[in-house]
Amino acid sequence: MVPALFIKECRQILKSILYWVFLGVILVFYTTQLGMNFAGDDIQEAKQSTVYNFSNPLMEPPQGLENYGTRSAEIPEQVMPAATYRLWGEYSENKYLCYPIGFYKNVRLNDSQQERIAQIIEEITGQTPEQLGNTVQKAFSKFDPNLPIFENSLNFSDFVPIRVSYEQFKAYMAEIDSTLGGGSGYALENLASYGHVPVTYEEKAAEQKEIITMEKVTRPYARLFCDYMGIVCALFSVFVPVAFLLRDRRAGCAQLIASRCIPSACLILIRYLAVLTMLTIPFFLLSLPALVELAVYGASQGWSVDYLAFVKYIFAWLVPTLMFCTSVGFFFTILTDTPIGVALMFLYSMFSIFTANGLSSGQYGLSLAIRHNNLWHADVIHSNFEALCFNRLFYVAVSLVLIAATVILYELKRRGKLDVYGKLQKIISRVKGSVPTRHRG
Repeated sequence: MVPALFIKECRQILKSILYWVFLGVILVFYTTQLGMNFAGDDIQEAKQSTVYNFSNPLMEPPQGLENYGTRSAEIPEQVMPAATYRLWGEYSENKYLCYPIGFYKNVRLNDSQQERIAQIIEEITGQTPEQLGNTVQKAFSKFDPNLPIFENSLNFSDFVPIRVSYEQFKAYMAEIDSTLGGGSGYALENLASYGHVPVTYEEKAAEQKEIITMEKVTRPYARLFCDYMGIVCALFSVFVPVAFLLRDRRAGCAQLIASRCIPSACLILIRYLAVLTMLTIPFFLLSLPALVELAVYGASQGWSVDYLAFVKYIFAWLVPTLMFCTSVGFFFTILTDTPIGVALMFLYSMFSIFTANGLSSGQYGLSLAIRHNNLWHADVIHSNFEALCFNRLFYVAVSLVLIAATVILYELKRRGKLDVYGKLQKIISRVKGSVPTRHRG
């Protein structure tokens, strides 16, 4: 009976229009963010290109090149002039780019705040913003405006004088970030983005060797796949369980289902597992092309390949997110017989995603969608593994608690002791009835 009911519920989900919309969203997000051949492109480049691409982990770096890429570094001599130049530019337009809670925002300051920014610029450089503007203009007059800055070998330290120590500079940056409401490019944790150092051949060779030997070719791509797909899971998966449960009310069979002999716990768990299964399967199918391509290419190179990398990462990375979204959808839909769970889950997901601590920072906290937007830097995952496990297990635990609570709610509804939707309808009717009707004379 249980297997038959599980299969029947899965078939019902397949008939849902919103389920197919969800599949469409997955496919669109995959093609626009990763590309239909995101691993295959790297493979083809590694096979055919004679020009080394330092962002391709499948290409072995040749010795003697001038450029193996760069990495961010908090170097005061680079950070101070570059950050000050940006500050001068934003001050000049009174438009300060910020991400206070992850969303893009242009902050405008009042006159007194602008005066304080001008004072800080003068204290840092020894020049007023107007004087610094003249210095910048003279410096840029020497460069070809049709070329990118890096092709002109622009060095901010050549025309942005610095008159303060780095400690004092950081104090000014912290003050500015506070004035802007946080999330600005002047936050202390963002200062390293203004500096960079070249990656050496030895460093690049070690990184590439780690991907081939320690990460066994497929794991970096599995992480990148889950990074993007985790966003889809967090934002859109809740629509499927909510639509699935509300289908009964729309079809007028909610009371019939509630009167069945099958225990409440069994029915809710079967439905929960059916939804979770149908949400998870598309990600396994979508990962197959990349897995096959990487496995075939890795075998041809004599590399050891982790054939289960995508399976393991989908289960550990995406399934906890799907469990949480589904359990939230179940709990609030059973409680209220309304789609309020969609709104609550979507808002929470947006807040969680856009307040995360960076795309590859390793500071996972309680972010619903784990981010590691990089094929490199597996050390970030390894060094923060305990925090990562805590994050995922937290959402698994909360999901189980919500499903247990959903079983209790459903049993109460079966016994006629819980009818939130009916009570809401009565309240709305009373409110409407108490509103006086305006009659035309």
